[in-house]
Amino acid sequence: MAWGGIRLPGSLTVQVAPNYSELSKDIIDWFDKMTEANEQKITVLETESHLISALEDSLFSQAEEAPEVLTKISLDSCPFPVKLPKRFKARHINGS
Repeated sequence: MAWGGIRLPGSLTVQVAPNYSELSKDIIDWFDKMTEANEQKITVLETESHLISALEDSLFSQAEEAPEVLTKISLDSCPFPVKLPKRFKARHINGS
C-alpha cells in the first residue's frame, strides 16, 4: 500500500495509495530516522494531495524552483543564513 526508497544523503522516492494515507506519516518518520542530511528532499506528483498534506504537516515545504519537490532543512546546521522579516523573532521550542 506504500513504499519508499532512500537515496543518501537525503532524498526519498515514495508512493502511498490514497486509501492508505495514514501510512504517509510512517514513511516520513522512517526517512527522518534513516538520514542525517541537513536537507531532505522528496519528489511527489501534484495529484498526491494526501502525501503532500502529510509532508507539510512534517514541516516540508515546496521548493520554488520545482513545486513537485518538497524539502525540509534543519536550522541547526543550515548552510545559509536565516533572515527573518522585521519584527519577527526566532527562538527554540521546548518539546514538553
